[in-house]
Amino acid sequence: MSTAVITGKAPRKRSTFRGVFYEAFVRGWGRKYPSKKPWNARLYTHGHRERLGGFATEREAAIAFDRRVIELKLPIALNILKPVGTAA
Repeated sequence: MSTAVITGKAPRKRSTFRGVFYEAFVRGWGRKYPSKKPWNARLYTHGHRERLGGFATEREAAIAFDRRVIELKLPIALNILKPVGTAA
């Protein structure tokens, strides 16, 4: 039996991509508002968290994560994009 049946809440959305998470609501002024861009990309480097932005789709967020990893030349596995110089 799923937790949604037991608690009466919708199951949490989880991303299959590294560095991507789902946030259905945005907080502001002591309230929660529905998010228009619920998929977020986040990268942790050298002990610091870098928010890469909100996106309408999970795939867009994964591509943003990959682009930042390539830009910083980090030794982190990519989600969708292929590094330059590798065979397809």
